[in-house]
Amino acid sequence: LQDKGVPVYNELDVYGPTNQKRWKLMGKVGERERDGLVQLDQKERLILSLALQNTKLFETGSLKEKIDELTWKLGRRGILHQSDRAGDLHVSLKRRKDYSGKERIIRTILTALEKREVCTVTYSALSTGLTKTYDIHPLTFMEYDNGLYLLAAVPKHGQDIRVLAVDRIQDLSAKAEHFEPPSGYNPEQLLAASFGIFIEDPIQVELKFSAAAAPYIRERIWAEEQSIEACEDGGLILRFRAAGREEIKRWILSFGSAVKVIGPESLVTMVREELQGACANYK
Repeated sequence: LQDKGVPVYNELDVYGPTNQKRWKLMGKVGERERDGLVQLDQKERLILSLALQNTKLFETGSLKEKIDELTWKLGRRGILHQSDRAGDLHVSLKRRKDYSGKERIIRTILTALEKREVCTVTYSALSTGLTKTYDIHPLTFMEYDNGLYLLAAVPKHGQDIRVLAVDRIQDLSAKAEHFEPPSGYNPEQLLAASFGIFIEDPIQVELKFSAAAAPYIRERIWAEEQSIEACEDGGLILRFRAAGREEIKRWILSFGSAVKVIGPESLVTMVREELQGACANYK
């Protein structure tokens, strides 16, 4: 450690032989910092263990080997949550996206994020069905709803920030160019108004839920700006402001007849047309 420039010191081991010493880290990585990293309490180990379960999304080829190696190292150090009861920790990744064949792309994303490298991406947009190739500035790699996404600025569109689904990236290569993130860029603030991960102008939504659905709606926070009004029939009215019309529409449809869209009119139309199309499938 000293050869690597890590400051250490020694002290006599009062529990060992008289000539035995214990070596300890000092300086910036002193006992407090070291203990904070290694000697985690039970809750901290539990949180870390749950977080590592989410890495199942990365289980492809050498990435899986790295994750297994990391898990093994943390386990050996006693950092991970240990239990003799199988299955006491579990993260459900049902309906997760398949990233087999995307290992090189994921690896390129991670490297580009670290080095702030400009990349050229070939992307198939679900909304238009078109496949285009253009330069991007990779900003944030994120997980949402058991899928992986990349927030990236598009320089040819005035640094407009896009959300790219990793499974729809056909090709990605780094260039010998570097970039600086947009001034004030903050992914949490950028997505704060979104119902999911769509970045667009927010809308004011008003929904009437039945008495059967009311308990489920009442016990969750659906948007940062939301209010709930109880109704005499046992139902409730949920109001919130959020972006992502398509995501909001799909969520509303998941409640079937237990919900009615009151506003805005554009959302009423979207849901009505979707339901009419669904009914037509059964005629």
